[in-house]
Amino acid sequence: AQQLLTEAESERILRVACLALEAEKAFGSGEKAARWLSANNRILGAVPLDLLVTEVGSREVECELLRIV
Repeated sequence: AQQLLTEAESERILRVACLALEAEKAFGSGEKAARWLSANNRILGAVPLDLLVTEVGSREVECELLRIV
């Protein structure tokens, strides 16, 4: 039987999808964006994908992407 996602799970998926698109715009390709999102980031002090668990972490990743662009 299929289960619906919780509200928190749905919000996290939406955050990840939106920021993945922003990363792709910033880096010019999905492959480069995926590498950036998956690698430890010295400035953020963590792996960007790991920060997307919370709204605050997502904002930090978003701000860093805006600095890159």
